[in-house]
Amino acid sequence: MQTTMKRINLSNDTVVDIPDGPIGISCSGGVDSSLLLYILMANCTDTIHVFTLSNDRKGRANAVIVPKVIERCIQLTGNLNVIQHSYYAADQIENTLFDVPREYLKNKTINCIFFAITANPPADVVFAAQGSEHSNRDPLTIKKEIEHNGFLYQPFVNKDKKTIAEIYKQLNLMEALFPVTRSCEQVGKLEYYDHCGKCWWCEERQWGFGRV
Repeated sequence: MQTTMKRINLSNDTVVDIPDGPIGISCSGGVDSSLLLYILMANCTDTIHVFTLSNDRKGRANAVIVPKVIERCIQLTGNLNVIQHSYYAADQIENTLFDVPREYLKNKTINCIFFAITANPPADVVFAAQGSEHSNRDPLTIKKEIEHNGFLYQPFVNKDKKTIAEIYKQLNLMEALFPVTRSCEQVGKLEYYDHCGKCWWCEERQWGFGRV
């Protein structure tokens, strides 16, 4: 049973509650999950299990990006109590993303999983690239902070990229962490740290942070 929580208060009324005991986090290497990983590593003394799914559709780029994000977070926090778990699939769906963490929950290796899903930009913000896959990020359809079959903590679920950028600035991470993250979905000729600047994720990153 979780007995105590450590509460971290951030910009724009954003709160991250960290329970005692070993925890897990799903980390893609994007700006959201990298920020959440940093916050956990900076404030948690128990073991942090980092779960990374790399899929064919995105060129398995996460397998390259996430270890560099972890290394940067270690440099910034001094926290070495981190274990990374990498696994692979043809695409990213709920089962492929969460099946491995669920096993760790079932075995009581961890007591919860953090997931850094964020809200879409406001309805009046229109990007050139559009896609229905982003509809599930509507904060009106996701219960705030907790609830994904009872095990997922989602502290950013009602916060958009501009709020995430505010937190980066609050924690002095714009130069320290932001450059090693990657949000682009394009694969092929791009190097792992390149951004196409044209996909929905790049446009959202530009909108929130003022740079890709």
